Amino acid sequence: MQAKKNTRRKREQPVKRLTLPSLKKSWKELGGKVGVLLLFLFGGYYVFFLGPQLALPNAYLKAQEVFAQHRSNLLENRTALVELARLSATTSDLANKETELLGKLQKTNEDGLVSVESNRRIPFVPGASNEFLDFL
Repeated sequence: MQAKKNTRRKREQPVKRLTLPSLKKSWKELGGKVGVLLLFLFGGYYVFFLGPQLALPNAYLKAQEVFAQHRSNLLENRTALVELARLSATTSDLANKETELLGKLQKTNEDGLVSVESNRRIPFVPGASNEFLDFL
């Protein structure tokens, strides 16, 4: 007698066909994963590269803003003093112009003192060369 051979066929598994809803779901999952990866990469780029690179230019801009404010106060004081020196004693409204110019001088002096007190220090950037900022 011959041994009976195993002639049974293995059951073939049916081919899983992708339907439209499952295809949409897989694309959404892939898009979500790519989006999270891109957010992670761009966040790391900003934190480790772009943020430190922008710190020094931002400090320079802040210093320029402070200096521009001080310069405008000094220019207003200078123009008021020149106008005060140009006044002649023979004009009829000398007292009015004099009080107006003195009030302008007092106001700009107060504004200058407030801006000096509020902007006592120029911004400091750790790790960058601050000698130029200290020089200014």
